[in-house]
Amino acid sequence: MKRFISLLFLLGALLALAGCGGHSVQFTPTTSALSPTPGTAKGWLEEGNALVAKGDLAGATKAFQTAIKLKPSYADAYTNLGVAYYRQGNLAQAETTLRQAIKLAPRDPVAHYLLGITFLQSGKLDQAESFLKQANSLNPELPEPYYGLGALYKIQGKKEAAIAAFKHFLAVGPGQDPRAMDEAKKQLQELEGK
Repeated sequence: MKRFISLLFLLGALLALAGCGGHSVQFTPTTSALSPTPGTAKGWLEEGNALVAKGDLAGATKAFQTAIKLKPSYADAYTNLGVAYYRQGNLAQAETTLRQAIKLAPRDPVAHYLLGITFLQSGKLDQAESFLKQANSLNPELPEPYYGLGALYKIQGKKEAAIAAFKHFLAVGPGQDPRAMDEAKKQLQELEGK
């Protein structure tokens, strides 16, 4: 039972990390409800980001969908929509949406990371590992994939690989989400038997 609860906290930190992130997942509130580019795909993306920051995931989902309707090739809108679905627990829709983001921007490490953690949450561990490693190869300085790999390896019972991944996450990502940093330190202590 203790191991199950520990895994819940570990995976919960993945959810926190899904809301932060790289260049395309920028959930920062706009300065007002009126975006500087109203009625445009970018304006709807900004509105969606502001709604996520306020905790309105349903409203954000609609805003990101509107951005995509206005600009069907808008990879960032697909990425952010995938995060909104993920955070709502709709992993199947998150997977579909993030696959589209990767199709539009195949070199985006953030989209690869997000699809990897979606697979991890879904229990599709081989696919999770593939996309998390791809995110690392696209940007070795992006810390989040290392946390995802640490979680994956811990679930698989690969103690040494999990330790290495969590250590790398902490080394590459100082200043990351405090919850994820604390959880990575806790996982390391547990894995190292301290």
